[in-house]
Amino acid sequence: MKKTLFNVTLAMAVFGMTFTACKKDSETQPQTEEVAVEDNNSGLSDSEEIVFVSDSAMLGVIDFTPMGELAGRISRNQPKSFNGATVTFTAKGDNATGKVEVDFGTGIVWRGKTHKGKIVVTYTESRRISGAVRTITFDNYSINDNAIDGTKTVTFTSVSGEGSATFSASVDAKIKIKTKAGKDLVWNSLRIRTYDTKGTFDNWKDDEVTLSGNANGVNRNGVKYSAVIVTPLTVKLSCVETSGWLPSSGVLEVTPEGAAKRSVNYGSGSCDRTVTVTVGDRSFEWTAK
Repeated sequence: MKKTLFNVTLAMAVFGMTFTACKKDSETQPQTEEVAVEDNNSGLSDSEEIVFVSDSAMLGVIDFTPMGELAGRISRNQPKSFNGATVTFTAKGDNATGKVEVDFGTGIVWRGKTHKGKIVVTYTESRRISGAVRTITFDNYSINDNAIDGTKTVTFTSVSGEGSATFSASVDAKIKIKTKAGKDLVWNSLRIRTYDTKGTFDNWKDDEVTLSGNANGVNRNGVKYSAVIVTPLTVKLSCVETSGWLPSSGVLEVTPEGAAKRSVNYGSGSCDRTVTVTVGDRSFEWTAK
């Protein structure tokens, strides 16, 4: 990735995530506490990875085109692949939208996960244009044989020079995940995401993504839940190689239907993949794998 304006705490360290319970009291950790937190984190992480893939594929296609009238209509470069996946670019021209397809075919391993099928991005303009919209859909797409379907709509609300951008991203239909074990998950989210290049556009490793907003869904056991970010979540690009799209700091609250709220603390900035979950006066540590 070079610089991408994207996209919060949601591209994919995930379905196989397990919780290592480091119990801090004498009670056994109920599975309902672990499942709601894990499945929300799965939705968040997968969403982020999908956005990363789509943004990376579009770099050099429309995001470096001239500003103004020609933005998003022509391409300086038209990449034919993304880490082995085939990229097909359809210029907008005089039409309302253009399109970029990232085709992983029958399976390409990227960062330890097998991607199959297509990510399809329909765009109105370059991300440098305030009000530009990207709609992300899927064609037989899966990650580690967990099938993903639905729609993700990203609207760029402001761009601040080359150094940072703030935009809102909404899931305009339900994101549905069918795990390879046959379990169905639903994840919907509306959040504000800030992508900060830290003033070094050519050095992506110091970039950070900050997320705020809320989500809701249905976990693998068919239990509805809601989630809200109470302290902005930060994803460091320097941590992605070792920690996936797990936030390195921030606090999220997850509340399963009919159950107590779970406070999820992602830490103070390290890439250690350790998260603390608190329910009432009990706390547990788990490690994303």
